[in-house]
Amino acid sequence: MGEYLDDMRLRNCSSRTIREYEKVLINYFLETDNYSLEVSRSVLRAWIARMYERGLKASTVATRVGVLRAFFRFAFAEGLITEDRSVHLPRVKVGKHLPKALTADEVRAFMAQVAANGGRGRRDLVVFTLMYACGLRVSEVVALRAENVDLEGGSILVVAGKGNKDRRVFLKESTIDLVAEWLGGRESGWLFPGQGDGHLSARVVQHYAREYGQQIGLTVHPHMLRHSCATHYLTAGAPITFVQKLLGHAKLSTTGLYTQLADRECQRIAQSVELAV
Repeated sequence: MGEYLDDMRLRNCSSRTIREYEKVLINYFLETDNYSLEVSRSVLRAWIARMYERGLKASTVATRVGVLRAFFRFAFAEGLITEDRSVHLPRVKVGKHLPKALTADEVRAFMAQVAANGGRGRRDLVVFTLMYACGLRVSEVVALRAENVDLEGGSILVVAGKGNKDRRVFLKESTIDLVAEWLGGRESGWLFPGQGDGHLSARVVQHYAREYGQQIGLTVHPHMLRHSCATHYLTAGAPITFVQKLLGHAKLSTTGLYTQLADRECQRIAQSVELAV
């Protein structure tokens, strides 16, 4: 095990990652009481079964199996074992968790709370409005530049998002007015300047999202606004291909996850609205 951890250090793995891998490997040897690397398939499968019996989540089991798989591959490559034991480790299926979204009323309450926070709230209102109205990631919104804003055309060019693919998103009139007011005539530079010559920190945005949410009894993180944008568009009947382009998804299957959220929202509306029957 020591050789493997040393190899991780040579590959500049973070100290936190190395500690986590070491913990998993130590637990594996203790739990199996088998310190031989020439371990059988039955021992490995029994180890996995015991993790499920203890009630560990599939994601936790998958992480531990992944660590052991990488360790066995290293041991085989280094000639420490005669057979690559990683092939005996089954793939652990982890179900996709639906992203959490806010209701329309919760978004309105959140934005109202942001707007009520004076000077800082003025900037933050533009930040969070763009995240919700355009489905932007926090990394994308903080990296926006004034020269990428087309007020006349009512759009913003989102540069170097996930996958480094640029995309143009179009704004509602109210959002255009909000951005124009924030720009105040500026035509270049970061849309949201930070300390020094840099832009606003994503960590700061995350902190304020939680803070504003707590003030009204909600748990809010920036990505929830992106999820809410997709959900509300689909609930309103927008084509899924439009939402795909808005979010910058390379695969339609990624956007398809939000249709389940939209269905859930439709169910909530159907069950909460009072009809005459």
